[in-house]
Amino acid sequence: MRKKISVLLMMSMLIQLFIGVAPILAEDSNGMNAEPEFVSQLTVTLSPGVATGSTSATVTNCVYGSLIVNVTEQEITTPQVGEIAPTAGSNLIVNYESGADITAGVVAGNYLQIYDIDMDEEGRIAAFYQVELTEVDIEDGIIGDIEDENMIVGIDEEEEKAEDMVMNSIAPMSSGDILGTYELGVNVTGTLYADGKFVISGTGGMNSYNSLYLSIQSQITSVEIESGITNIGAWMFDGCKNLKSVTIPNSVTSIGEYAFHYCSGLTSITFAEQSQITSIGEFAFYNCSGLTSVALSRQEDRALLESNLSAWRGSAGDRG
Repeated sequence: MRKKISVLLMMSMLIQLFIGVAPILAEDSNGMNAEPEFVSQLTVTLSPGVATGSTSATVTNCVYGSLIVNVTEQEITTPQVGEIAPTAGSNLIVNYESGADITAGVVAGNYLQIYDIDMDEEGRIAAFYQVELTEVDIEDGIIGDIEDENMIVGIDEEEEKAEDMVMNSIAPMSSGDILGTYELGVNVTGTLYADGKFVISGTGGMNSYNSLYLSIQSQITSVEIESGITNIGAWMFDGCKNLKSVTIPNSVTSIGEYAFHYCSGLTSITFAEQSQITSIGEFAFYNCSGLTSVALSRQEDRALLESNLSAWRGSAGDRG
């Protein structure tokens, strides 16, 4: 009888022990089998920067808060959901502006990382991008030895072209196929042609910068705005580094802030006869370092441009 009681007690103890240990084993098992959850991937367009030895990264999808850039010699693992962004490093750039130059640590073979930081989540990483830099991504500073004098058009000649366009009501002509049409305002559209010409037509004002526009930045080489458009939207052509010329009709009365920000390839701007420009936003032409020709006739326009010296920072040559 005593043996039976002892056996029953031992079985009872073993059952209780098993009941207590089973949840722990199950939890450990679940932890071992769970796969890590990585953050989303940023979509980035990489191109040579403006300064020698630099690269430029343009983020083409949503930015939750602010961007942090880092360059390392070794590839790093993709961050997992919940990780905090790095806060220190010799090549770290905090609050990076999409499209700006990156120089620290930029060498072919190094790895560029971009972190999209959600500031509402205590600096946690919302999205991530990493790429190994190549020589194609870095500005080498080599410029051709031959300069075509016909590339820089004089002020008088540009004024005559603008006057003819207004007097004859001839819409700018473009060659090549249409690559796309984009809504830039309620009654304003932009048409991109295969030759790089971007023709803006319609009536009324443009919206401010649209994320859809990022996908065609590098393809635009000239902008022709038709009569009927009343303003150039803020940030509208920001980062169009291949943009070389802009023609503005007399129906445009204002240019928004940062409208041509970092258009480093821009060389000439033509205002129509009897231009009606009354305001130019802050840093509208910031870092347009290639700008050499501005065609305008009214003394008021000249005074307005001179009063906005911050908009011409980095420019050189004849400003009219």
